[in-house]
Amino acid sequence: MLLRNVFWMTSTTGLRLISGMALSVVLARQMGVQDFGLLMGWFAVGGLFAIPVNYGLGPLILREAVHQADRGAFMLQEIIGLKMAISLPIILGALLYGGIVQAPVGIMVAMLLTHVIDSYIDLFSCMLRSHGQYAAETRFATLQAALQFFVVFCGVMLSTDPLVVAAAFLGSRLLSLALLVRTMRINLNASLRPVFSNLRRTASMGFHYFVDNGIQSSLQYVDVVLLKAFAGPVAVGNYQAGMKIVVGLTQAINILVNATLPALSKQLAGRTLGWRPAVQSLLLYGGVGAILSVPLFLFAGWISTVLYGHEFSELPATLQLLAGFLLLRFIGAGSGIVLVAIGDQRMRSLAMAAGLLILVAASAVMMPRFGAEGAALSMIITYGAVASILLLTLVLRVGKTTRVVHKAEDA
Repeated sequence: MLLRNVFWMTSTTGLRLISGMALSVVLARQMGVQDFGLLMGWFAVGGLFAIPVNYGLGPLILREAVHQADRGAFMLQEIIGLKMAISLPIILGALLYGGIVQAPVGIMVAMLLTHVIDSYIDLFSCMLRSHGQYAAETRFATLQAALQFFVVFCGVMLSTDPLVVAAAFLGSRLLSLALLVRTMRINLNASLRPVFSNLRRTASMGFHYFVDNGIQSSLQYVDVVLLKAFAGPVAVGNYQAGMKIVVGLTQAINILVNATLPALSKQLAGRTLGWRPAVQSLLLYGGVGAILSVPLFLFAGWISTVLYGHEFSELPATLQLLAGFLLLRFIGAGSGIVLVAIGDQRMRSLAMAAGLLILVAASAVMMPRFGAEGAALSMIITYGAVASILLLTLVLRVGKTTRVVHKAEDA
């Protein structure tokens, strides 16, 4: 059963990865570095604003559907109510921000609503997963990937105007949401009517997930938002063209986590952590990271030209730097997964929070001077620090546990 579920989840990740990367290449080539950078910059702004709407409620559904199976359907209604209550002030706040900075409001609102709808899609997908409907989720992901690619592809072929493409993004998400709601009703017969009576209770239950998700999501968007402010859309276009490749490759981390975490958690139950599982995890994750990052570094120029053409002039050097960031992501994940397996998620969250502060500071120094390359350097500094914190924590945890085991043996 576990292997089958991992297969379905891996298939879902693979479909999203391939379609997402292909769509990014099409958009970049058709729109050019300036307009692509403009679109991706406001996409990041929308993602940053939408973080509270997400609230990290997907993991809450996955957890509570197991512990409170009888309340799972009603809890979904409560969570929908909470998301809707958060959405309105967020949208109003984004509009106010757009007016203050004289933003292209149409593009910004379309990108924000795209992220808001994505948060509902993620929530409903988690609901399917919590009921063991992995095959149904994969079928939906297949249709969603095809639908979103087709709609956005048609949009950019119709016009390379960023507003038209942003509208196509929004339209593709609306169609995907309608398809998923139909899937939910067929497979779960679930009511999606929002319940607003327990907003405070629902918010308190998900607050830990909100903090953890907020930090991680901020790390996905803050670099682009800062680069947009410090260096403009051309730098964003070059940086995002490279980052789309790297983010696609980091999906291998999710596959490794799905494949290794259950067995690792069982092996380390009771926090009896020794050196061997820690070293094995670092070798596995670091090895996969090296396999992916070394070719990316060596063939950055060729990859850049083949995928994006010659207009993205800053991309080869940026891509080489991002290869270093990719390796550090895998090393950090190798340490972090062991900490999660022994129940020490708090240290992982603290490391990510420290990384967010470091990213802001490094970006303020690097981005105005070096543009897209400065953004890549900022990510290397950030994730180098995060990986170091996680690795040091893991070493200290292993040392402490080993000494306790030795005392028990001596006694």
